[in-house]
Amino acid sequence: SKGGVLKAIHGAGAVMTNMVLGSGGIPNGPTSVHVSGTSSAASKASSAIQTQKEDELVMETKLKIIQILQFILNVRLDYRISCLLSIFKREFDENKESQGEGPAIGLTTPDANGINLEKIGDEAEAMFGGATDHADLDLDGQGGRTFLRVLLHLTMHDYPPLVSGALQLLFRHFSQRQEVLNAFKQVQLLISSSDVENYKQIKTDLDDLRLLVEKSELWVFKCKSDKKKKDKKDSKDKGGKEKKKPGKTLSSSSVSNGSPIDLDLGPSMDNASKKNYKAIQEVLIRLSKLCVSENMNGKKNRKHEQRLLRNMGAHTVVLELLQIPYEKSEDIRMQELMRLAHAFLQNFCMGNPSNQALLHKQSELFLTPGLLEAQTMRHIYMDNVSLCNEINEKVVQHFVHCIETHGRHVEYLKFLQTIVKAEGQYIRKTQDMVMAEVKNAYINFLNHCYVDTEVEMKEIYTSNHMWTLFENFLVDMALVCNATHDRKHADTMLEKYVTETVMNIITMYFNSPFSDQSTTVTTRQPVFVKLLQGAFRVSQCSWLSGQQKFHVETCIKTLTDM
Repeated sequence: SKGGVLKAIHGAGAVMTNMVLGSGGIPNGPTSVHVSGTSSAASKASSAIQTQKEDELVMETKLKIIQILQFILNVRLDYRISCLLSIFKREFDENKESQGEGPAIGLTTPDANGINLEKIGDEAEAMFGGATDHADLDLDGQGGRTFLRVLLHLTMHDYPPLVSGALQLLFRHFSQRQEVLNAFKQVQLLISSSDVENYKQIKTDLDDLRLLVEKSELWVFKCKSDKKKKDKKDSKDKGGKEKKKPGKTLSSSSVSNGSPIDLDLGPSMDNASKKNYKAIQEVLIRLSKLCVSENMNGKKNRKHEQRLLRNMGAHTVVLELLQIPYEKSEDIRMQELMRLAHAFLQNFCMGNPSNQALLHKQSELFLTPGLLEAQTMRHIYMDNVSLCNEINEKVVQHFVHCIETHGRHVEYLKFLQTIVKAEGQYIRKTQDMVMAEVKNAYINFLNHCYVDTEVEMKEIYTSNHMWTLFENFLVDMALVCNATHDRKHADTMLEKYVTETVMNIITMYFNSPFSDQSTTVTTRQPVFVKLLQGAFRVSQCSWLSGQQKFHVETCIKTLTDM
């Protein structure tokens, strides 16, 4: 109904008008006080303090009224969305009743679905003025003119919170249609009975999951550190060797063949805690199944259900679950929950750019060496050209570093493979970024193995391998020197690789005493000269930073000293 809160709009507007524009109530300047004698100075100081307190009180009161108006605008927005939904429902009902009948004479031709969009548009436009049915939505009874006078007057106050609040109201006032449109995009209609059932089940599941996550400290397994230390000490014999305790041992095969939660594997705990693990397991499985449908041809996303889960904030609760601290080496029940949580997020964003964009905002949570995190990151970027084009150097560096330090796991490599090609097209920017990072890691590895250590590796200074590498460096030097002068399209990764990694490798190689003793420089004179020329060309580039210039000049000095 339009009563109650909507009628209070006029009252709040009147209060605001009186407070700001005044009607003989509040003086605009300080009150003059006429006193005489020796007490005049003290009286003036007291009067000034009193006036200042009154001014602050007035400002705070105006600020409270702005907050009230913000609330009223929120109510008006909800009311308009309800009206718009009613308009659509009425049109759908009328269309359903008229199915099978011929088009009525004089009516606007409906679209292919039988919905008269033009009629809906006209009725929706009436919500923003001109219709007596919606007159109560007017803030001041004058089409918002007095409301604007008040807000403009407030923006001239020397009180930042008040000015900021007034500006926010001004922006909302002049973007009412866009505000309704943006809000309406977030509305999801529960058309079928299955939608209603899904909504009820999701709401119950999320409420339960949220509560368990908030109280995780009470039920998640914790290893008692004192007891752990004592057991470890007692388990050692006199020779210092650790004894193996008898009892049930957990192998990877036993865990992979079934659910640790279902098989009751893992550390001992009370039944209440076990029930919580089981409850979360069931919730995550249900939510995950809602996102996709599986058949003989594989998985297919269910966009309607994915959107419903997004609108209900399912992903935020699961992200909070992933941040629960637990004993990673012992609590295999929680390991299963983490796996199921990642499986849900992967299904949640499968083939859904909107959901991918949501999880992309939280991608910092997945920049860990974990393989599950790598899988989820891959699904966030999968077949999304926009996100792949926006990927930053930090993300690529992270996965290349993971390959360096944790091995060539398939999950790391598949992520790099995913971001270089999306929706059937190769992404040059990402390709260059990945190639530069991989080359950088590879060259650093060679440097560490053959140049930096210098342990039983004197033969590297007499072999052809490093000179073959130098010839490859010459190609990269030429690329950065001949690149476009438009810095917006510059390959900064390749520039960094050449000016830092390449220059440092050359410097370290020719600074070695083994290089001085070698006759290879004489036999490889053409390549050596080209290296010096290439380094000099790089030093002339205008885009060099101070640090890059230092590396290049150091390399040139080393080469000229040979």
